[in-house]
Amino acid sequence: MEIDSLAVENIYGLYALSMVILFLSYVILYSIYEGYKKEFHWRWAVIILLSMISFVQFGLRTGTFSFMIKKTGELIAEPPWKTTTTATKTTE
Repeated sequence: MEIDSLAVENIYGLYALSMVILFLSYVILYSIYEGYKKEFHWRWAVIILLSMISFVQFGLRTGTFSFMIKKTGELIAEPPWKTTTTATKTTE
């Protein structure tokens, strides 16, 4: 089995790619929204479809999607705003 040369192992690289993925998601969704609001020509549909395919391949091959899913699962399992420590009263 061939090792994919796009796989990112660095944690900072994965965080940076996660930000890129979120930004590209915004750009693609906003383009679809604006295209639908105005005249949505069939050429734009082809361009957006091809960009979505490239976007998904990039996210899968770099491991960014699985990293984002893992981090989201950790956040749901243990939210940072809920503390598990309880204050103990001291009795005299």
